[in-house]
Amino acid sequence: MVKITIVIPVYNVENYLRQCLDSVINQTYKNLEIICVDDCSTDNSPQILQEYAQKDDRIKLIFNEKNSGPGLSRNKGIEIATGDYIHFLDSDDWMEPDAYEKLTGIINKNPEIDVLQFGLRYFSNIDNKILNTDIVADNFVNQIFKIRNNEKFIYSLTNSSADKLFLVKFIKENNLRYSTLSCFEDRIFGLQALVMNAGVLFCNDVFYNYRKLNSKSITGNYEKYLDYLLEYYFKANSLLNDLSQNTKDKMSLYIFANYFDFLLFLYGEKRISYKIVKDYLYKIDYSLYTNLKVGKLSHAQEILKYPEFIFNLKNNLRNFVKEKLPELFKLILVMKGKK
Repeated sequence: MVKITIVIPVYNVENYLRQCLDSVINQTYKNLEIICVDDCSTDNSPQILQEYAQKDDRIKLIFNEKNSGPGLSRNKGIEIATGDYIHFLDSDDWMEPDAYEKLTGIINKNPEIDVLQFGLRYFSNIDNKILNTDIVADNFVNQIFKIRNNEKFIYSLTNSSADKLFLVKFIKENNLRYSTLSCFEDRIFGLQALVMNAGVLFCNDVFYNYRKLNSKSITGNYEKYLDYLLEYYFKANSLLNDLSQNTKDKMSLYIFANYFDFLLFLYGEKRISYKIVKDYLYKIDYSLYTNLKVGKLSHAQEILKYPEFIFNLKNNLRNFVKEKLPELFKLILVMKGKK
């Protein structure tokens, strides 16, 4: 019987922690190990954890001696995990009640899975409305992909590690760990698994509920994390050295799209100025993308799946892309049906 370890890093989430823990302990699937790592919370989160641990012996508690960030907290969970698969659940999010039952059913039919990605639903914590849902194209569902065999699936991957189960044996054999970044650490973790040729299977059932716009979380303060974004960009590209040139090109564009997409998100939200966008584009070697030929990018629809950000650029930003990234600009024209 498949055992799932759930690792929950906790930091000052007293308003949401009970919902998160209830969604786990009340799962229809019971063979779970629940590791909660408190990262020196200053609210009532530690007391809530103690309360739940007393009533459910599947819960194991770790209390960090100093504030270490979510990545290192998850690493502590990896070290003591005894499950077959591991899930990294954020402490202000929650799971559907039958999530692990259905996911283990998929695993039982596909025992060679290293990574199982499932659907994720975004909620606003202001009015509890659904913002959007992440699922993949139907032609990628229920198939196992490896990057060294078929890189076409790259653009169907989400950035988060929260909407994935990882094989514990794969993680430990490859010494896969989260980086010390305080932000974007889950993107690096997922990329490392890809480069290590993990077998990835996509499932479109939506099991994860992701709370957005929580002002106390990192995702509510992205404008403070531009240097982490830059560090993510360089660290992510450093992982690609052993890949074939074709796969490396596609992965590099995928990383750039994430970088560019985030800058445009902040710009569109009026959190940063156009000058800052330009500054952070100048900080990377954008010439890498001027050499990519449009004809090679047969999956442009997947590559440029951010139309709300890329296609609605202000004139000055549009002109910057046209001048500095001509091949990306050509792709935009193709996607808009103008070329």
